[in-house]
Amino acid sequence: MPTWEQIRPHLPQFVFIIACVAAYWWVVALPVRQREKRHRELIGSIVAGDKVITAGGIYGVVETVHDKKIDLRIADSVVITLDRRAVVRKQPEK
Repeated sequence: MPTWEQIRPHLPQFVFIIACVAAYWWVVALPVRQREKRHRELIGSIVAGDKVITAGGIYGVVETVHDKKIDLRIADSVVITLDRRAVVRKQPEK
């Protein structure tokens, strides 16, 4: 087992590595997890009649909601079926 005298010269490097990992988690991983959580909440709150925007930039009104799919009306008598995860956000109310 290494003694304290053998470990002590390497302590600053070890602390630097731990600080880098903590900074990465704080700057990158935490915001990604928060964004994913907000997206899951959005997907779970979609109901018929919501005006939404998809990842492809399609604006439409939700006609029906299924377990994993939604039917989206994008024009008069034009309804497309999309995966619920394709919804990026709801259209702002005007």
